[in-house]
Amino acid sequence: VTVAVLSPRAFEITLSGEVARPGTMIVTATRRLHDVIQEAGGITPRGSLRRVVVTRRGVASDFDLLQFELRGDPAQNPSVEERLRIHVPLRGDAVTLSGAVRRPGEYELGRDGSLRALLDLVGGVTPASAPSEARLTRVGSDNRKETFTLDLRTALAPPADVRLQPGDT
Repeated sequence: VTVAVLSPRAFEITLSGEVARPGTMIVTATRRLHDVIQEAGGITPRGSLRRVVVTRRGVASDFDLLQFELRGDPAQNPSVEERLRIHVPLRGDAVTLSGAVRRPGEYELGRDGSLRALLDLVGGVTPASAPSEARLTRVGSDNRKETFTLDLRTALAPPADVRLQPGDT
């Protein structure tokens, strides 16, 4: 038996929030979340890559497209289906990674705010790093910056971890 798909089924989905071109679009059943958002012009600079809300059959689920883009996690890039709604909320609180990390930059905090999870996401530290001399700069309640020295070997060894706060560097 030979089966050939001449044309995949097409249906309408709805995109809202921080996408370049929100609205409805016709997509085929072979498409995935990331592809559809890219076709709609991508997520705006104000949008969240880490908390894309997909509602199917009345059930909303969050997906982390940064996890898909950086780590290739297919569970964070589901297939689209009929009557799907995609909402990209505003970007949440962020932290900055700099120095000897594989991908320095500003990152939206994940669900748990874990430094270990964020470093794992960005590929960790470089071989030239000095893990015993890492620094965490945090803005206190009085708007003063405080810098702490961290030994990443002990601070990130399970079950220990460092909980990040908005604005940390």
